[in-house]
Amino acid sequence: RDRFPNLFGNAWHDAADVFYGRYQEIHMAQLTPLSGAQAMLENIHRQGIFMSVVSNKTGSYLRQEAMHLGWDRYLKNLIGAGDAEQDKPSLDPVHMALADSGTGPGQTVWFVGDADIDLECGTNAGCVPVLIRENEPEGDEFDDFPPQHYVKNCHQFNELVTSLSA
Repeated sequence: RDRFPNLFGNAWHDAADVFYGRYQEIHMAQLTPLSGAQAMLENIHRQGIFMSVVSNKTGSYLRQEAMHLGWDRYLKNLIGAGDAEQDKPSLDPVHMALADSGTGPGQTVWFVGDADIDLECGTNAGCVPVLIRENEPEGDEFDDFPPQHYVKNCHQFNELVTSLSA
């Protein structure tokens, strides 16, 4: 809802129909979890850590995919594009994700993501921004919203969480 009008002008509704029509056809068949993701979620869940998702993927697709993978049992709130009044980097979806957690945004909450918008959202919310992606940050890539932690993959993130909770 934010990018398609900029990309396609007045034809953005038609472009969205084509995109989401094709996405609906293939997204479940193409769904492949990252290596170590299942073990990471199980470990964090076992420790009693509250987990939610804030994504710019359309909320209905996000929830379908989590159910398909069986990850909905670990994740309390799955907030996607269109679920809140505004999408990330707004704080609206962060507040929705933390509903029923017993806490609000702050330094006790980690905001984990793989893109600059995730770090921006986490920083704006006062949370601990964590970058998880294979490629290390380059130069001034995240000068405006630097990660407090960086890991390359789910295995390293799992190790980080385990080491800090020990």
